[in-house]
Amino acid sequence: MSDPADDRERRELERRAFARDGSGLSEAEAARLAELRRTDLPSPLVPERPSSRRFLSERSETKDAPRSGTAQRDEGPPSEGALVPERAQRDEESTPPVPDPPTTSRPADGSGRILGDPGRARLFGAAWSRVRTWIAGGDWKRPRYLVGGLGALLLVGVLIGWAIPRPPDVGLALRDGESDRASVVLKHHDDLDPGSLLLLARERDGLLWYATQANGRLHCAILDVRGADLQQQCGTRDQLSDRPLYVNAEDPGAAPPSGYAGSLLLAGAGVPAGVLQRYQATFTDGGTATSRERADMRRIVADNRLVYASVVGRVGDTPVWLGDDGSGRRCLIVEDPDPRKTCDVNTAALDFAGSGDSGQDGPALTLRLPETGAHPAMRIDFWAPQNGGQYLVITQDDALFHLDHVAAD
Repeated sequence: MSDPADDRERRELERRAFARDGSGLSEAEAARLAELRRTDLPSPLVPERPSSRRFLSERSETKDAPRSGTAQRDEGPPSEGALVPERAQRDEESTPPVPDPPTTSRPADGSGRILGDPGRARLFGAAWSRVRTWIAGGDWKRPRYLVGGLGALLLVGVLIGWAIPRPPDVGLALRDGESDRASVVLKHHDDLDPGSLLLLARERDGLLWYATQANGRLHCAILDVRGADLQQQCGTRDQLSDRPLYVNAEDPGAAPPSGYAGSLLLAGAGVPAGVLQRYQATFTDGGTATSRERADMRRIVADNRLVYASVVGRVGDTPVWLGDDGSGRRCLIVEDPDPRKTCDVNTAALDFAGSGDSGQDGPALTLRLPETGAHPAMRIDFWAPQNGGQYLVITQDDALFHLDHVAAD
C-alpha cells in the first residue's frame, strides 16, 4: 500500500504539470513526479493455478499414510465425485494446458490505460511517459530545440516547394505604369484566357505582350505602343513551329517611316520567347539611282507601307524592287506596267525562328511575270543563302534571260 503523503505529493505535482491552471514543473520536480508514478504502480499479480500433479501427489500421500498405522477402516468403493489417480492422470494428459493470464494492471487514478502490457504496448507507454515528462519539465523551450525545430520546418517547406510543379516564369516583372497598360490590353481583348497575359519584351514606348486564347489553343502576340492602337496576331502551335508571329506598329506621319516591330515564337517545351525592336528607315542607293528612280522608290515605299526599297535587278528597262515592311517580311515588286508583288518572311527571321531552310534549298522569293509585248513570260527568283550574298535570277523557259549583280542592301 502506498504512503498517503506520497499520494498527496504525486497528485499535487500532476495538477501543476497537466491542469489548465498549473504552473509547470522544474527538472527536479519532474524527476520526482516520475519516481512517484513508478512507485505507485501496483505489482503485477499472477494467480496460481492448482496443478493436477500436486493434487495427485497429495492424494497419494493420503492413501499411503494409513499403511504406517495399525489399522485402516474400509470406507467402501469411492464415491462418484471422488478422483481416481489413474483417471486424473489420464485427464491431465488429454487436457490442453491453460495459458497464463497476461501480467496487466490498471493505474490507481482510474484513467483506464492498461499498464505493464508486454511488447510494443509497454515500449510505447514508456516512451509516452518520457515525452510527457519532457514537456512538463519545459526542456523543449531550450534554444537548441527551438532552432532545430525551425530548421526542420524550413527544410520541409523547401522540399514541398521543389516537389510542387509550376509553370515556367518567363514574363518580365512589370514596372510603374505597366500594370495600367496591361489592364487596357485585357479590356480591349476580353477573349484572352484568364491569367495568360505575360510581358515578353519592352523597348522605349513599346511593350510586347503574350497571351493565349481558346483555352490555350491559340498563341497571341500583342504590340502595345504608347499613343497607338494595339496590334495583335495569333496562331496555333503548329503554325508557330513553322515561322514566328510578327506584329508591326508604324509611327503615324513619320518621314522617313519608323515604328516598332515585334516577333513571337515558341520554344520546344512551348515556352514563349519574344523580340521587340524600334526601327527607322534609311535609304542608301550608293549614288547609282537616278532622280526618277529615287522618286519611284519613295512612291513604292509609301504605296506598299515599306520601310525601304532598292533596285536589285531589271527586266529589260523595268527595275525589280526589293523592299522590307519592318516586321520581317521582304517583298519583290515589279511595275510591268501594273504593279506585281510577292512577299515572304526574310531569311533573318527564319534563322531567329530556328528554321533550317533559310533560302538554301530554294529561293527566298519568287515572282512570275506574264508575257507582254516587251518580254515573254518569265520567272524572277531572289536567293539569300546563309553563306553567300543575295542575288537575283531571271529565267525564261529554263534559259537565262537577264542577271543583275546588284546586291540588296
